[in-house]
Amino acid sequence: MASPDERKGENEAFFRELNERLEQNAATKRPASGSFEIVCECSLETCTRRLTVTFADYEAVREDETRFILAAGHADLRVERIVMSVPGYDVVEKMGVAAEVAADRDPRGDA
Repeated sequence: MASPDERKGENEAFFRELNERLEQNAATKRPASGSFEIVCECSLETCTRRLTVTFADYEAVREDETRFILAAGHADLRVERIVMSVPGYDVVEKMGVAAEVAADRDPRGDA
């Protein structure tokens, strides 16, 4: 059975994978210099917050497999630390088991 931190990491990885598809879809419809909507990548299964990010900011976060974009105030400081706050969202870095799960589930890991 997965630990609570592993389950949180799995949930966050699911939302990251969804956001990868949202980015790909948005890129076919908008210039890469613009912005698009993603879903909050927090560990709350019931969260449905939508966040607007630029393509450049999204790509900068995706350079680190342990970083995620969350609605402001959604960070779980037991498993992640806030590395950047901008109007509308925070960028967090996973720690411990959650970071291991994030790295294992990184959809860009084999790229």
